[in-house]
Amino acid sequence: MIRTSKNPVLEKDAAEGAENLAARGEESLILAGPYGPLPVVVTPGRTERARQCVFVLAHGFRGSLEGGGRATDMARDLADLCTVVRFGFTWCTTLSCQIGEYRAIQDWVRRTLRPRRLYCLGRSLGGATALLAGCADEAYAPDGLVLWSAPHNLEQTFRQVLTDPVFDRLRAGYDLWLEDEKGRDLIRAAFVQDIFRYNLPEALRVWPCRPVLILHGKEDTVVTPDQAVANYAALPEPKEWVLLPGGDHSFSHGGAEAARLVRQWLEQRLENFVK
Repeated sequence: MIRTSKNPVLEKDAAEGAENLAARGEESLILAGPYGPLPVVVTPGRTERARQCVFVLAHGFRGSLEGGGRATDMARDLADLCTVVRFGFTWCTTLSCQIGEYRAIQDWVRRTLRPRRLYCLGRSLGGATALLAGCADEAYAPDGLVLWSAPHNLEQTFRQVLTDPVFDRLRAGYDLWLEDEKGRDLIRAAFVQDIFRYNLPEALRVWPCRPVLILHGKEDTVVTPDQAVANYAALPEPKEWVLLPGGDHSFSHGGAEAARLVRQWLEQRLENFVK
């Protein structure tokens, strides 16, 4: 069931989902996810043709569906091409839970909006989530995927994010509070322990041959550019990658260019889309 503050939208109304959302304009929903409620914002395509394609945005570790405003801006900018669905993972949950939530969002999109094409952009850990979901089950591999600052080596990445001492204590079974410029969050030991269930380099060998665009900042010190190079090398064709000069992990510099490249890539995918 989907609930909003204004109108409940039931799954039995799936056939009317896209039209209803288009009529109401951008709408915030709450999806009953597999591990709890998931916030969702749907920015409907401005035309009937645009509403036949859905672009799902999956945020990174300790991120949000607003993406500091950049995800919101991107959704509204792309509405002439497609419907954009942004959602929020359960806060600081495990990668396994994120994969389950990502699948639930895809299921809801396909059931309710019934797109003829479904694409995804995964930021950082959201990119790893989308890759792992699609590698494990081709039904969850979108028609195309954008990897935005996405990791290749999960242990290396989170040792960098958390520092070695914190990472090792979490791996040993201790829950710890993390306090930085993003706020103060409780990180469960299960979060670090869970990432050892996954091997991205191995998973990428069985990625279905769906188009992938890799965007990475040259100055990314969280997920270093060599990880983007490794992702590119491991993925099958068709694939593209762009290393943006001056870009850091969140593209606080170069964000406009990264967004332009995403739009260009989507336009190319949809160029021969049958009306």
